[in-house]
Amino acid sequence: MNNRVIQFRVGVMVLATAIIAGILVVLFGDLPSLVQSTYELRMNFADARGVSTGTPVRKNGILVGRVSSVMLDERGGVSVVADIDSYVPVYRDETPKVASTILGDAEIELVAGRIVPPRQPVTSDEVLRGSVTKDPLSAFSTLEPKVTASLESLTKASDAVATLSTNLEKMFVKDDVELDKTVKKLDTALETFTLTMNNVNDIVGDAQARQRLKDSINALPDVLVDLQKSVGGISSTIEAADRNLQNLEGLSKPLGERGESMVQGIDRAIS
Repeated sequence: MNNRVIQFRVGVMVLATAIIAGILVVLFGDLPSLVQSTYELRMNFADARGVSTGTPVRKNGILVGRVSSVMLDERGGVSVVADIDSYVPVYRDETPKVASTILGDAEIELVAGRIVPPRQPVTSDEVLRGSVTKDPLSAFSTLEPKVTASLESLTKASDAVATLSTNLEKMFVKDDVELDKTVKKLDTALETFTLTMNNVNDIVGDAQARQRLKDSINALPDVLVDLQKSVGGISSTIEAADRNLQNLEGLSKPLGERGESMVQGIDRAIS
């Protein structure tokens, strides 16, 4: 194999590689100026952190252009110009938002607002006012105080539970003797109750005792009647005694009134 054949094959391989690389660049690379026309989209952000030349511009998640220039605006904020593919319209109701990924890369997302047909495209001299969405790290930093407060509350709660368990343990250890006494008293009370119930069971369980108790209960009305009669007799006796006392009072009263004269008469008779 001579040198010409080798050089020819090497040349063919280099040419094929260049063609394939060009196709890949056209398909997946950022060469809009070579394959399609673009137009400028002017935007203004209060904070364009992370935005630089080449930052992607997306609409509904699709890459539609890239940032071509970033500069400070004399009227305030940051002026950003992006080259948008000519076949992608941008409307006045859309808002460009700067978003940051977890890795810190920034991109601009065109978010549609309230759609009211017919929609009006942005002209070349108009400027869209953009905003900045919080990146995940900023969200975590915002949540940090709340998480810290929650952890502190959880720590205090765990400390309170630990203190309570310690106090309970001390109380049970300290009052161990009293607890034993209380248990013994309960045992004694249960034994007494059991003995009482056994005695009651012995009485109630005896057929003769039950019959005597039943007879006593049945005879109770007669006893009450006899008691009532006895009380009535006692009342009559008391009334008779009262009358006798009244009679004696009637007899003794005149004697008392004439007692002195009678005594004097007796004295004179004796003299």
